[in-house]
Amino acid sequence: MSRHIYFVPAVLVFAIGLALTPVRQAAAADSKGISATACQPFLPTTYAEARFQDNAIYNPTAVNQRVICPVNKDYFGDWVAGDVTLQAYIKAGASPGKVSCTLYGGGASWGGAQAAYTATSAVVSAGTASSFSIADIADPAVPYSIEGWNVLCTLNAGMSLGGFYFVEDGDTDGAT
Repeated sequence: MSRHIYFVPAVLVFAIGLALTPVRQAAAADSKGISATACQPFLPTTYAEARFQDNAIYNPTAVNQRVICPVNKDYFGDWVAGDVTLQAYIKAGASPGKVSCTLYGGGASWGGAQAAYTATSAVVSAGTASSFSIADIADPAVPYSIEGWNVLCTLNAGMSLGGFYFVEDGDTDGAT
C-alpha cells in the first residue's frame, strides 16, 4: 500500500510539469540597434585616427577613415526579398560630408568575406543628422544563410557614425 502513496504524487508532478512546459513560438521579426561602440578601425585607419566616443565614431581628420562593425545575424535559413533592412545613422560636423558602407558576409569556409551590398549616403549638410539604408536585401543569388556578417564603413572628414538599426523579418529563433 505504501508504494501507491508515492506513485500518485510522482504522476501528478510529471503531469503538471508537462502542462507548464512552454510552447516555443516562431519569431515573426527581430530588430536590434547596433552601437557604433562595437566597431573597430579597419586598415589603414587606427584608433588614433578615428575618435571612438561614448555613442559614436567621429572622423576628426581631413582624410577618409574606415571602421568595421559586427552585424549579429540570428535568422535561420536564407534571407529572401524584404527579409532584412540595415539602416545607418550618421551626422556631419562643421562641413558637409557622406558615409559609404558595404555589408560583407562569409568566412574561411566560404573562401573569405563576400561583399553583398554597398550604399552611400547623400551629402549631409553641416551639423545635420541623417540616416540611409545600406541593405534592403532582395537578391536571392547571394547565400544569406551564411554567418559572419560585418559592415565596413568609410567616413568622410568630419562625419560621425552613430550606429545601425538592423531588422530581420522572419523566423529568428529556429522554431517552426
